[in-house]
Formats: sequence, C-alpha cells, structure tokens
Amino acid sequence: MKKKLIIALAITLVCILCAIAYKVCLKYRIIEKHTQDKVIKIDYKKSYYNDFYVKNNKVYINCILSIYNDSKKNQKFYIRAKYSEDVGKLLLNNNYLKINEEAQEKVIELKPKEKQTLNALFEGDFGGKRQKANRLLPSKIQIVHVK
Repeated sequence: MKKKLIIALAITLVCILCAIAYKVCLKYRIIEKHTQDKVIKIDYKKSYYNDFYVKNNKVYINCILSIYNDSKKNQKFYIRAKYSEDVGKLLLNNNYLKINEEAQEKVIELKPKEKQTLNALFEGDFGGKRQKANRLLPSKIQIVHVK
C-alpha cells in the first residue's frame, strides 16, 4: 500500500513540475503555444520594443514586429497586446492594447508565405507614471483573425 501511495505522489509531483516548466518556457518564449489554425507567426528574434510616449492621457507603445503568414491563403487579422508588468504605473489597466488606427483596430493582410515588418503603435490608458517596467515585447500578444 505504501509503494502505491509513494508512486502516486511521485507521479503527481512530476506532473506539477512539468506544468511549471511549461509555463516558464511560455513566459520566456522558449517555446510557443501552437494550434492547428495558427498560421500567423511572430519572429521574436527580429521583433523588439522600441519606445513609448504619453499624449492626451493615452500611452503609445511602439514595437517592431516581424510577422509571417505560414499558410497557403491570404490572412486578415489584427494584433492586440498586454503589458501586465506596467499596470498601475505606465498603464491604467490590464486591458488588451490595440494598434492605433484612428480609434479602430488596424486590420493587417498578408498573402501566403508573406513576411512583413510592422511598426506597431499600441495604445492604452495612461496610469500616471512615465516609466516602463522593462524594454521587452508585450507579455502577451494576441492575433485575432478577421473573416
């Protein structure tokens, strides 16, 4: 009975450690989540945070994103981002930031296998402190497909 309990505990511990390692790898972009329909990819080695500025109680965060359509079809999408580490300082809330295009989310279209370097200017509400937590890309980047 003790052997079975020890084995069960060991398996549980290994599962927990694997889950923690997976989350750490995702956080530091060592691996990416893949889904069958993930056709727009971001080349993180060629993408980077550039700068930010505040104007009229809005924060504008500029990033250069290298994106790639890995499908055989034209793809229309828009990009949102979260900077969780800046909430309560530079940013007022943890809402997804949109790429600013006259109060609309900028729709991007890529042809099959096309690469594009995008000058992304994310817009959010100013949190009161003109200081960025780090010089990294957003903690979360969401690609939303448009039909």
